[in-house]
Amino acid sequence: MIEAAAKAQSRWRYGTIELDGKPVEVDTAIHAGEYLVASHIEQHYKRVNVWIPSRDTGVDLLISDSRSQQTLRASIKTKQHEDPISQD
Repeated sequence: MIEAAAKAQSRWRYGTIELDGKPVEVDTAIHAGEYLVASHIEQHYKRVNVWIPSRDTGVDLLISDSRSQQTLRASIKTKQHEDPISQD
């Protein structure tokens, strides 16, 4: 699952994408912790939708019921650890 998160993060990088033939500047990225939480929610709660905001508003995920009538905002906090084995 960590490999999937790394692949997801590498796909979503800051930069420019093309939308309807016009360049659009991307100013947000999905981080590994957000991806893992979203994947877990989608796997275990089949009747909800998980949304990722298109810009940085302080909300990392938006979770809604299947009809998008009720919503829940989520802010994902992760702590990065350094690998002591790979340190020189």
